[in-house]
Amino acid sequence: MASFIKVLRPGVYNIAVRAKPGSKVTSFASVANSSDEALEVYLAAPPVEGQANKELVDFMQSILKTGLRELRYPILSPENFLSPTSHTLNSTFTNAPVMNNIIAKDRTSSSSKKTKGKGNNKPKCSSKISDSNDKKEATSATEKASLLPNRVAVRLARGTTSRSKLLEVEFPGSEWELVCLLEKASG
Repeated sequence: MASFIKVLRPGVYNIAVRAKPGSKVTSFASVANSSDEALEVYLAAPPVEGQANKELVDFMQSILKTGLRELRYPILSPENFLSPTSHTLNSTFTNAPVMNNIIAKDRTSSSSKKTKGKGNNKPKCSSKISDSNDKKEATSATEKASLLPNRVAVRLARGTTSRSKLLEVEFPGSEWELVCLLEKASG
């Protein structure tokens, strides 16, 4: 999807970064573009004794934690959340991770179960076939969700002494979500 991100395994990514230490403020140098070879980041730390590396890891970790929280528990509608990015709402639903689709499906199915009249306290009978299909779907979604890490973690994988760095990122979401968050944060 983005040329600066490489998927190692589900939930673990390599992000290529071009660090520019010695700035007054730590920030993105430009808006993240999927055709960029690396993200460009200004660092408010000197390139001495690993200070810039620590600043880069802390900055990326805080950006991703904040962005993930905003993505999982949105205050704004999805249209407003994605408005500063090049991504559209249609691609949100086609590229969203399985875990979010199951949650959204559960919310819509429980809200649509409105019944009228007396005798609503009786349990509804259902066929064994539909119950087993629901269990299989929930089990496969749980297995896929269990492959993802449960937290955001950023480590420096390569480039301790150069300006071209490679970060290893554990991110509990899809590559598409990661690209959206980086583009939104850099914009």
